[in-house]
Amino acid sequence: ILLLNRCESMSVFGKKNHLKRKQPPSKNLSNGVAGGRNRRRRRGGQMGVAPAVDNTAEILSEDDVGSESGGEEDSSSSPAAEMPPAFDPPELFETVEQKKLTLAKQYINEVREKLGGKLKESDSEGSDDDDEKEDKVAVFLKKEAALKLGTLNKQIAKTVENITPSHFMRGHKGPVTCCCMCSESRYVFTGGKDCSIIKWSLGTGIRLWLIKSGRKPGNTGHTGHVLGLDISHDSKYLASAGMDKTVFIWNPEDASLLKKLPGHKGAIYGLCFKKQTYQLFSCSTDRFVKMWQVDDGTNLDNLCGHEGAVTSVHCLAGPRPISVGSTDKSLRIWKIAENSQLIFSATRGDFVDVVCYVDENSFLSGDSSGAVSLWSAKKKKPIFIAYDAHSPEWVTALASVPYADIAASGSCSGFVKVWHVLASKLQLLSSIELPGFITGLSISPDFSWLSACVSQEPRLGRWRRIPQCKNSIHIFRVDKK
Repeated sequence: ILLLNRCESMSVFGKKNHLKRKQPPSKNLSNGVAGGRNRRRRRGGQMGVAPAVDNTAEILSEDDVGSESGGEEDSSSSPAAEMPPAFDPPELFETVEQKKLTLAKQYINEVREKLGGKLKESDSEGSDDDDEKEDKVAVFLKKEAALKLGTLNKQIAKTVENITPSHFMRGHKGPVTCCCMCSESRYVFTGGKDCSIIKWSLGTGIRLWLIKSGRKPGNTGHTGHVLGLDISHDSKYLASAGMDKTVFIWNPEDASLLKKLPGHKGAIYGLCFKKQTYQLFSCSTDRFVKMWQVDDGTNLDNLCGHEGAVTSVHCLAGPRPISVGSTDKSLRIWKIAENSQLIFSATRGDFVDVVCYVDENSFLSGDSSGAVSLWSAKKKKPIFIAYDAHSPEWVTALASVPYADIAASGSCSGFVKVWHVLASKLQLLSSIELPGFITGLSISPDFSWLSACVSQEPRLGRWRRIPQCKNSIHIFRVDKK
C-alpha cells in the first residue's frame, strides 16, 4: 500500500512539472533566478524526490495577473484618468509662434478700437470703408514701430526759428579733433591731439571729468591722438580711438576703462555705433572697416574693399553702414548679410573725407572742392550738389539728425552751415560764422543743441595753421517756433 501511494505521488508531481515547462517564464524574475528554480523543480521530479513544500501556489507573471483579472486593464486606475480636467489644453500647449500671433491679433484689435471701433472681418469684407480703416491701422502701426526704432522721418526744419551761440569751453592742451553728444542731450564728449577725453555739461559748460594721456605712467588713457568718439544709444558705452590703433571702451559715468579692442594695423580715423544696438564700426588707414560687438568685446566682421585710407564711417538703425575712402574717392555701402557692397564714385575734388546718413536711402558727402553732395542709395550719381557750400576750402566735418531733414557741414572757410534736406536738393537754412578748422560736429536728436569743435590745424595733420582762432568747443542753442 505504501509503495502504491509513493508511485501515485511521483506520477502526479511529474505531470505538474510537464505543465510548467509549457508555460512562459515569469517576467518579474530575472532569467538566472527563474531558470534555477525550474531546473531544481525538474531535477526533483526526475529523481523522484517529493518537495517538502506544496508548490501548487506559484508566482504569477504580469500576463497571468491580467488574465486572472479578466484580460482587460482598468482604465480608471491610470494616471491620465485620475487627473482632473482643470486646464485648457490649447492654451497650455501653445507654441511660441502661436502665442506671438495671438498677442499680435489682440494688439491689432485694440488699435482698431482706438481708431473707431472694431472692424467686422467676415461680414463686411471688400467695402471701401473697411479698406480705409485697415489703411489707417497699417499707417498707425508703421508709425509706432518707427518711433520705437527711432526711424521715423521727422520734419524739424520748418520749426527752427534761430540758432544762437550759447557758450564755448576750453580744456584741451592741443587741437580738438572730435566730439559726440549723448541721446539725452545732457552731455557732450570731446577728444584732442593731447590724447585726452573730456566730458562736459551741455547746458552749463562745466567740465565733469578728464581722462588724461596714457603716455604718463599710471594713466589708462590713449597714447596717441584721439581722432574718433561715439556713445551708445543708452549712454552705457563710450568708444574712443585714434593714432594708437586700439578702440577704448569707457564707462561714461565715472570714466573707468571697461575694455580694449585691438585689431587694426593703422590709425583709426572714425567710430560709429549702430542705433539701438551695441555694435560698433571703426575705420582705419589699414583700409579695413571692422565691426565689433562691444558688450562681448568680439570682432564680428572685417569689411575690405577700399583702396586707400578709410577716413569716415556712419551707420543708422539699418543693417548697412557706409564708409568713405579719402584718396580712392569711393563711398561704399556695406551689405553685410549678402557679403557685398554698393560703390559710389565721387566726380569732384581730389579726395572725399566725410560722409553721413540722412536716412536709410539718402546720405551726404563732402569733398576737397568744398561741395556738399546729396546721394540716393538707388542712384550711382549725386542727385544734388551744393557747389559753393564751402568753396574753395574742403569740407572737414558733416553731421545730421537721424531720420530728419536737418544736416550741418563745416570747413575752414569760417562758417558752419545748417541745411534743410529735401527730397531732391539741399536748401541753406542758416550760416554760423566760426573761424578756424571745424574738426567735428554733433547735433542732438531733437535739434535743440549744436556743438562744433574748432582747432587751429586740421584733424589729420599739421600742414596748415590758423593762429588767430582758439582750440575750443562751441555750443549753439536752437530756438524753435
